[in-house]
Amino acid sequence: MAHFGNLANDAFPVVEELQALGEDVQLYINMQSHVTALPQWELSRFSVGEIGDPFNPDWQRLNQDFAKPDWLHFLDLKSNFAKKLITIRKEMRKFDLIIAHVPFFIYAYLLRQGYLPFEAGAIRYFDRAGISYRGIRSWLMKKSYQNAKMVLVTNPDTLDLCDKHRLKWVFVPFAINMRRYRPFKVDPVEGYENVIFCYSRQDWIEKGQDKLIRAFSSYSRANGTKESLLVLVEWGRDIVKSKELITKLKLGDHVRWIPIMSKPMLVDWINKATVVADQFNLGSSGTAGFEAMACGKPLLIYLSPSHFSRVYDEFPPVLNARTEEEIIHSLEMCRSKKAKDEVGQKSREWVAKHHDSGTVAKTHLDLYERFFNE
Repeated sequence: MAHFGNLANDAFPVVEELQALGEDVQLYINMQSHVTALPQWELSRFSVGEIGDPFNPDWQRLNQDFAKPDWLHFLDLKSNFAKKLITIRKEMRKFDLIIAHVPFFIYAYLLRQGYLPFEAGAIRYFDRAGISYRGIRSWLMKKSYQNAKMVLVTNPDTLDLCDKHRLKWVFVPFAINMRRYRPFKVDPVEGYENVIFCYSRQDWIEKGQDKLIRAFSSYSRANGTKESLLVLVEWGRDIVKSKELITKLKLGDHVRWIPIMSKPMLVDWINKATVVADQFNLGSSGTAGFEAMACGKPLLIYLSPSHFSRVYDEFPPVLNARTEEEIIHSLEMCRSKKAKDEVGQKSREWVAKHHDSGTVAKTHLDLYERFFNE
């Protein structure tokens, strides 16, 4: 068995735990992936400025403090489609089951491999129309899902789409390593009592950071800007729009931009924060939100109750907010240390129950067995 692909490191913690359980499961990753899809991003300390182009990083710097396990394999797929297919076919043929992350479920489908698609958001783009590279790619993704025995789904907000496309799906939570993502003491941000940290990409349509910026402006005016700092990570298609809004609202002295950095450095910032903010439009969370919760921090986010109730027996203890007014209310609540600490403790307990990587790995094993027995 092998996982192919590692978008946002969604495969690495699963395979890591499966190996710890004594299972011979391999992981294959495209070398041409964005740096956030590489295990070095999960384990080593560096900022993007140190490694160059995120899509073509300095591998010598990446591997400086990284010991590659034997079960991890990098594929050089910098070639045309036919050559990629030959390279991937050679490796996939070694296994009875492929857990195929984006875009590898396309290849597994075309090669008629035994596979399970790992759905982590790609389904949102299935309806791209037109005879184009993206249109054909989306059509192939849809076909690979529809022809699979079952699809492993990680985002509750996509369940309606799974039903729309008549998929045989099973929910599998994202895996969070509770040893890596944990609370610990760090040096505070000097001069600020209240630090709101948002490290999701600047994308107003999908993430809604414009709501957060406006809400922070209102909250700061009501409570005194000197005590509060909004920390944003400088990435995403709407960076310029966010900076223009910050200037318009005269927040420049109370917003700090930091570069994209690897997870160990981001965990430092999570632990510096009073509150971690994620997104306010999607209704779901990727690994980033659950990692913040694992660190014992209140998570300010919008999660869809109707979708989460389909796959969880209890709603996550987040600061659930969709509007500017709801965001402001949540920020006000976290001015109470007691309330903030209580939400943070419940958050870590909830993630440990539902997303612990060891537990999720065992769920994967059960599904692999089900695949072979059906």
